[in-house]
Amino acid sequence: MSTEVKLPRLGQGMESGVVVRWLKKEGDAVAKGDPLYELDTEKVTQEIEAEEAGVLLQIVVSEGEAAVGTTLAVIDTDGEGNGAAPAREAPARAEPEPEPEKVEPEAPAPAAKKAAKPKAVKAEAAKAEAAEPVAAAPEQEPEPTST
Repeated sequence: MSTEVKLPRLGQGMESGVVVRWLKKEGDAVAKGDPLYELDTEKVTQEIEAEEAGVLLQIVVSEGEAAVGTTLAVIDTDGEGNGAAPAREAPARAEPEPEPEKVEPEAPAPAAKKAAKPKAVKAEAAKAEAAEPVAAAPEQEPEPTST
């Protein structure tokens, strides 16, 4: 008979953990309480012990992140090493982060367009004023200079 080694929930909010490394290899004899692998959680890295004695038949998740309850390995509890292993699960891996979407620059909001118009109007008015002839100040006669 075989027993699945599942990722345990070590805390109330724990949803996943990271298998750092295996301390036993496939085919190794395992006693109940033997350290099997190192698990890294948000709070601590610790060794997880075997809950059953037997032979480590198969390591399903060799390293990496896995969800709580995921089958990590299979132990043959008959001790003969020929127990039928359950169907192999795909290793649980962290989902790749989606690539950020390319965001096109947005057109200004209507309020921004309205706010922009007065500036454009002011600029046009300033140009128009510059084009108008400026009334010349009345000329003054120069004061006589004594020689």
